[in-house]
Amino acid sequence: MVMVQAMAHQAKCATLSQQEIVAQSRGTATSAEYYERKFHWTAGLISSAKAAPVATASLIKTADGAICKTHSMEQLMRAYNGARAAIAQLESVSRVKANFRSKAYSDFERASQVAVEATRDVLRSAKKAMKRDTEQREKAANLRS
Repeated sequence: MVMVQAMAHQAKCATLSQQEIVAQSRGTATSAEYYERKFHWTAGLISSAKAAPVATASLIKTADGAICKTHSMEQLMRAYNGARAAIAQLESVSRVKANFRSKAYSDFERASQVAVEATRDVLRSAKKAMKRDTEQREKAANLRS
């Protein structure tokens, strides 16, 4: 739940930061005209905004699978790295045109750090649960012997 909340907050902060960028940079143009003029940036922003929640969902699903023994540790690490990469991609695209002194951008940076920490927590929790399960299985096997 913390992971989902962190990603939702990051998305909200990214949106506010992006709206601020457009408002400060568009001059007399409409927002739509600004996005058309900056279509490469817009495409990157949309792509990364879509990738972050997909990667997060994949991490959560894979962590659950790793605990239930339907996914491997390698799959868990791949999902973790994918989620971290998606967060970093959203950060980089947002950073391109950001005003580094703005509150909206500072809030976005903090939200991104929280999202990164949440991915770490998911990984840590899954590893801990896997280790505990392995220890319990070994203990049960020793009792049977």
